[in-house]
Amino acid sequence: MFTSLVAAVAAMTVGAQNAEFFEPYKEVDLRLPSVPLVVNDPYFSIWSPYDRLTDGTTRHWTDAQKAIDGLLRVDGKTYRFMGVEKPYVLKSILPMADEGAWTAKTSRTYPGDGWADPAFDDSSWGTERGAIGSADEYPNVHTNWDVENTDVYARRTVNLTADDIADDLYIVYSHDDVFELYINGTQVISTGETWLQGETLHLTAAHKALLKEGENVIAAHCHNTTGGALIDYGLYRNVKTEGADIETAEQISVDVLATNTYYTFKCGPVDLDLVFTAPMLIDDLELLSTPVNYVSYQVRSNDGADHDVQFYLATTPELAVNQNTQATSSTYNVSSEGYKFLKTGTTEQPQLEKAGDLICIDWGFFYMPGINGDVALSTGYTAESNFASTGKLARTLVSAASTSESTMPTLAYVHDFGSVNTASSFTMLAYDEVYDIVYMGQKYKGYWARNGKTIQQAIAEMRDNYPDIMTRCRALDKRIYDDGLAAGNDKYAELLSGSYRHVIAAHKLFEDKDGNLLFFSKENNSNGCVNTVDLTYPSAPLFLLYNPELLKGMMTSIFEYSYTGRWTKPFAAHDLGTYPIANGQVYGGDMPLEESGNMITLAAMICKLENSTAYVDKYWDIIKLWTDYLVENGQDPENQLCTDDFAGHWAHNTNLSVKAIMGVAAYSEMARMLGMNDIADRYTTTAKKMAVKWEEMARECDHYRLAFDRENTWSQKYNMVWDKLWNIHIFPNKAAEREIQYYLTKQNTYGLPLDSREAYTKSDWIIWTASMSPDTETFLKFSDLVYKYVNETKSRVPISDWYWTNSGDMRGFRARSVIGGHWMKVLMDKIGTLQPPVNEWAPAGEKIKTKWADEVTPDNVLPEYPRPLMERSEWMNLNGLWEFGFNSASSASEPEMYDGQILVPFAIESSLSGVMRPMVENNALWYRREFTVPEAWSGKRVIINFGACDYNASVYVNGESVVSHTGGSTSFSADITDFLSESGTNVLTVKVIDNTDENTQPVGKQRKDADGNGSIWYTPVSGIWQTVWLEPVSGEYISDVSTTPDNSRFVVNATAEGVDGSNAVVTVRLMDGDNVVATGEGAPGTDIVLDVAAPKLWSPQSPHLYGMELTLTCDGEETDRVDSYAALRKISVAQDKNGVCSSTTVTSSRTECSIRVTGPTVCTPHPPTRLSATT
Repeated sequence: MFTSLVAAVAAMTVGAQNAEFFEPYKEVDLRLPSVPLVVNDPYFSIWSPYDRLTDGTTRHWTDAQKAIDGLLRVDGKTYRFMGVEKPYVLKSILPMADEGAWTAKTSRTYPGDGWADPAFDDSSWGTERGAIGSADEYPNVHTNWDVENTDVYARRTVNLTADDIADDLYIVYSHDDVFELYINGTQVISTGETWLQGETLHLTAAHKALLKEGENVIAAHCHNTTGGALIDYGLYRNVKTEGADIETAEQISVDVLATNTYYTFKCGPVDLDLVFTAPMLIDDLELLSTPVNYVSYQVRSNDGADHDVQFYLATTPELAVNQNTQATSSTYNVSSEGYKFLKTGTTEQPQLEKAGDLICIDWGFFYMPGINGDVALSTGYTAESNFASTGKLARTLVSAASTSESTMPTLAYVHDFGSVNTASSFTMLAYDEVYDIVYMGQKYKGYWARNGKTIQQAIAEMRDNYPDIMTRCRALDKRIYDDGLAAGNDKYAELLSGSYRHVIAAHKLFEDKDGNLLFFSKENNSNGCVNTVDLTYPSAPLFLLYNPELLKGMMTSIFEYSYTGRWTKPFAAHDLGTYPIANGQVYGGDMPLEESGNMITLAAMICKLENSTAYVDKYWDIIKLWTDYLVENGQDPENQLCTDDFAGHWAHNTNLSVKAIMGVAAYSEMARMLGMNDIADRYTTTAKKMAVKWEEMARECDHYRLAFDRENTWSQKYNMVWDKLWNIHIFPNKAAEREIQYYLTKQNTYGLPLDSREAYTKSDWIIWTASMSPDTETFLKFSDLVYKYVNETKSRVPISDWYWTNSGDMRGFRARSVIGGHWMKVLMDKIGTLQPPVNEWAPAGEKIKTKWADEVTPDNVLPEYPRPLMERSEWMNLNGLWEFGFNSASSASEPEMYDGQILVPFAIESSLSGVMRPMVENNALWYRREFTVPEAWSGKRVIINFGACDYNASVYVNGESVVSHTGGSTSFSADITDFLSESGTNVLTVKVIDNTDENTQPVGKQRKDADGNGSIWYTPVSGIWQTVWLEPVSGEYISDVSTTPDNSRFVVNATAEGVDGSNAVVTVRLMDGDNVVATGEGAPGTDIVLDVAAPKLWSPQSPHLYGMELTLTCDGEETDRVDSYAALRKISVAQDKNGVCSSTTVTSSRTECSIRVTGPTVCTPHPPTRLSATT
C-alpha cells in the first residue's frame, strides 16, 4: 500500500513536468573552466570548477568553498553525484586572521640568507599584526601594505607536541602576489606571481619531518608587484571523522546553455538527469532579480527494471558566511504558503557592513525549501550517513548553532521516489539578502522585493509557475544559441551560451526612491568597485540586444551623480563606490576620456535603438560638457588612465583617442535626432577632422600604432567598432579594414594580444575587434581562438577575460560582467535584422482597445480586400510584420541596421504597430519585407497598391525605384513586373519622410508645437497606414472606375491601361442582388449611362447599394474583370429666406433633413450636387 502511494505521488510529480526540461536545446562540446550551478548576483553565486561534478566541492566565484553535496540511493546502494567527501575539517593550531589578529616578526627589506631558519636572529625586526595587506581590498587586514614592488618577510612561531605532529596537518594561506613559505627554514610552497585565497597544503610525512617538538618557525615571504597586496597563513589539524561508504557516480555528460546546466550520471542501474536553472530571463525583471534557483532531477532505469530510488541534496551554513569561523544560527520552519524550509545565516547579521572584492556575504539567509520532498536539520555528518544507510532523513532539529566549520550543522533535502522506472521532480535553493545594496546613503532591497514580497512568497510563486518558467528558460537558451550560430558558428553559439549567466550574475537589480531602475555591476576580482563605467561599456552588447533598460540601469546613476552635483568634474565618474556601498567614487585615479567616451557612445546607441532621445534629454547639458572635454582633450591624449593600462599607461594612446572621436560622433548623432542639425553638422565635422588627423598621426605602413609617438607598436582599436555599426564613416582610408588584416598576422595560440607590449589579451575586446571584420569567415578566425582558450585553459575559474594568449592561463580577473562583450558580433549582425517570432508581436503601450483591435494578430490584420470600388478576385495581401529602421532623410540608401519589426498597416506612432515611436524630423522611416509572386501569376503583369502612406513615399523593388508619391491620404499604385527577380524571392523597401508641421505639408490639427499652434496636438500618423497588396493583371486592364449617380441613373467612366491600338470595350452590368437592372458599354475613358427603372434611393434608414460588374474586352477577348458598387442620392444647396447659405437640404425619396454648414455666411445658389458612393 505504501509503495503504491509513493509511486502515485511520483507519477503526479512527473505529470507536472515536461521531459524536455531534462534535454538541452543543443548538446555542447565546450568545457567551461567553471560551470555555473546556482547563481543570481555577486554573492549568491555557486560554481563547479571541475570537469566532473564529483571532482571537488562547489565554490563561490572567489574560490571560497560553498559546498553542496548530492547523493542518489538506488536499491540500498548510495552514489555521490555532486561534491566530494570532505578530506578535512580544519581546526586551527596557528590561526589565520579570520579568527583574529595574529602577530609576527616582520621585515620590509631582504633580511639576508637564512632568514627563515629557526636560529636566525630576528631581534632587529619589527612586530606587526596580520593579516598584512591592502585593507581596502581584503578582509581581516590589521596592518596596511599596498606599495607596489615591495616585500614582507614574516616569521611566526608555534609550539607543537608529538601528538600535534602526528595529527593530519594542513597549511592554509592567502596571498597577493608572489608567495613562498618555509617550515623551519625549508621551503614548502612557492606560487609564482598570482593571488589566491584559502589555498591549502596537505603536509606529507616529509613535510612533517621538518617539524619538531617545542618551538617551530613558520616563515613566509610575499612580494607585491602591483595593485592589491596580502599575506596571511596558518597551521591546522584535520578533525574530520570517517563517513559512510559511498560510491562515485559516473558522469556521462554536461551541457551548459544560457539559463540551464544539464548533467547526466550513471548510478548503477539508474541514470540521473540533473538540471540547474537560474531563471534570469533578461526581459523579465522580476525573475531576473529573484534569488531563487531550480534544481530539477529525473531518474531513468537503464536496465528496464523498476528500482527503489531516493534523491538527496545537502549543504551547511557555509553558504551564508564570509569566514567559516563566524557564528551561525540555523532553523527548521513551516511557511504560511504551506511548505517546510530550512534557514541559515550568521548570528551577527552585519547587514551591508562589509565592502570589498574577494569577500562572500555574511548577512541575510540561505533557504532550502522542502518543495516536492522533505527537509531536516541535523548535526555534523549524520544526515549523509543516515541517508546512505536508510534512504531517509533523521528527525530534524528545530534549531542549531555553530562557531566554526567543524561545528556546522547539515541542511538536507530528500525526495523518496519509491519503486520507479522513470520519475522526475524539482526543488529550489534561495538566498534573501534582506537589504541588498546602499545607494547614496540609503539601503535598498532587490528589485523583486521592492513592494514587500517575501522570500517565502517568491519561492511559492516559482513553485507554482515551474512549468511556465522552465519553458521560457528553454526558449531563451534557444534564442541565445541560435543568435550565436547565425552570427558565427557552433563554437560561438556555445561561447555565448556559457557566458550568459556569468554576465547577469555579476549584477544587482533594484529600484531607487525616485523609481529609477538601477542595475549595478560588481568589479569582481579586480577591485570590487560598484557600477564601474569601464565594465558597463564592454558588457553593453548583451543588453543592447535583449534589454536596453538594463543598460540604462547601469548608466542612469552615473548621469545622476553629475546631475545632482555630487560629481562636479567636467567628465564622467569611474565608479560609485565599493560593492555593495554605492555612495560615490572610490577609485583613486580618474579616467576622463575613457569614461566620458563610454557614456556618450552608449547613450547614442540607446537613442538609436529607441529612435528617440528621451533617455538623454534630462542629461543633455552634462553630455554636452563631457563631449566638449573629448573635443578639447581627445585628439592626442596626455598621460591619462584608460581601461587597458595593465602594462602601464602611455600618453598619446591611439585607441583612447578613437574612443574620444567616436564619443564626439555619438553626440552629433543624438543632436541630429533632436533636430539640432547645425550642432550635429558641426560636431560631425569635428569628429571627422579629428579622425583624419588621427589617421595621419597613427599610421605606420600596414597598421596603426599603440601610441602616436611610439614606433613599431600596435594595439587593438576595438573602439572603432561603432563606426561600422552605425555606418557613419568617421574614420577614413579603410582604417578598420587595414587593422583587421594586420591583426590576423599577430595572433597566438589562444588569440590576439591586446597590444604589442605583452602576450596577454582581453576576450571581450577580441570579439569587439573581430566584429569589425568584413565577413563572418574572418570573424571566426578570431573568435574560434577565444573558444579554444575557454575550452582548454587550466585556470579553473568562471571565465577570466584577461589571459595569456600563448599559454591560455589567466592573467587576472574572473567572473566579470565584461564578457557581455562576447555578443558584439550578434549586435553587429542583428541590430537591424533581428526578427522575433510572429507570436512575440504585441501592441505597444497600454492603450484602450476596441474588440476589433483585440482580434489583430500578425496573421490576421485587415484581411479583407482593401478597395471595394474596384475589386479583383486574385490578389496578395502584404499586410503583416515588416522590418523597419531609420536613417537620415537625405540618405539615398536603406539603413544598414533595421530596428526591428512593425505591423503593417498601422502608423509607427500607433499601439497596433507594435512600435509606438514618433518620427524624428529629417529622418527617413524605412520598411522592408520579402515576397514571392505566385506561380499562377506567371505571364501576367503585377501591380502593387498602397491604400495610403503618410507622407512622402518612395517604393523600391529589389533595390530599383518603382514609384514615388506625395500625400498622406491618397492611394497609389505601380506596375512592378519589370523589376521582379527571376529567382522568385523579391525585396520590397519603402522610404517614408514625414516632417510634421511643415509649411509645405497639410497638417490639420496635427502639430509638433502645441502651444504655438492653437494648443491642439493630435498623435502624428506617419508611414504606411492602409493596406498594401499585389494583384495580377493582363497587359490590358482597368485602372480606375468613377461612378456619378443622379436619382434614376448612373454615369460610369472606366479608364484602362495598355489598350492603345486595340478595339477596347468596357461593359458594365448593374446588379440589385442577383438581378441585372441595367447594362451599358463604351470605350475606356468614356461615359457609360445606366438608366435604372424604379430606382432605390439611398438613405440612412435604407442604405441601399447596387452591385456593379465591369468587364474589359480587347479585340473581342476579355482581359480584365472587376467588381464595384454604387448608390443613388441627391444633395441640393439653397439660400434661406434671408439669402444666406446657412443650411443645405438633402433629399431622397423618403427623407429630408437639415445640415448646418460652416464657412461663408453668404453664397450664390448652385445647381444640385450629385453625391457619389465614395463621398
